[in-house]
Amino acid sequence: MKNETRSAQLRIVLPLALLAIMGLVSQLVATPYATCLTNTGSSIIFRLNEAADNVKIVYNGDTVTNDLGAVAAGLTNVPLAITGPYKI
Repeated sequence: MKNETRSAQLRIVLPLALLAIMGLVSQLVATPYATCLTNTGSSIIFRLNEAADNVKIVYNGDTVTNDLGAVAAGLTNVPLAITGPYKI
């Protein structure tokens, strides 16, 4: 009876422990990225999937950089008039 109870506990606890470990590992290797990029002509709007410590908007043939520093996850609106290609 004791072995059956222990076996049942392991069947429940072991998968939960593995899921918890996998969740931690996926958080450790995640990379922030910008999506939903929009250039309105007077501002650059983008969404970050997670907070980032060092965000920059690079434009004008990689010759001009607007350093935003740390940016929180979510929608960001930067008043910046850019024509042509840009990178975040």
